[in-house]
Amino acid sequence: MGFLAPLGIALAAAGTVVQGVSQYQQGKYNAAVASQQAKQIMIARGIDAEQQRFSFERMLGRNRAITGASGITMEGSPIIAEMSNIFQFEKDQLIQDYNAQIQAGQAKSQAKMSKAMGTAALGTSLLNSGAFAAGRMSLLSNPAK
Repeated sequence: MGFLAPLGIALAAAGTVVQGVSQYQQGKYNAAVASQQAKQIMIARGIDAEQQRFSFERMLGRNRAITGASGITMEGSPIIAEMSNIFQFEKDQLIQDYNAQIQAGQAKSQAKMSKAMGTAALGTSLLNSGAFAAGRMSLLSNPAK
């Protein structure tokens, strides 16, 4: 019994550490995934903005061609309407950029939180295993209690 009790204590403590290491690795993985998600959000926004700008410029060109073909000059109301469309488009782009930045920021925050939780779990498991082992070993060294 003298050999098995300390071995059992060591195995139980090691199990706690292994669990903490696993949580730490999971936290690192989740952090990497969230960081990648933040990058993907910004890349997707860039591609989407480029496509929207291309479509908008085609629409403006088509409107200018129709206006010119009808004999209307680009002054007065037509130019005011076009400027209003351009202003609205740019405002919409800024709003979409802002929303993408918020989403990317949330993903980055999630990454930091996942990493911190993993690190905390590892630290906690180390402390718990040490406390468990110390407590059990004190009971073995003083069997009267």
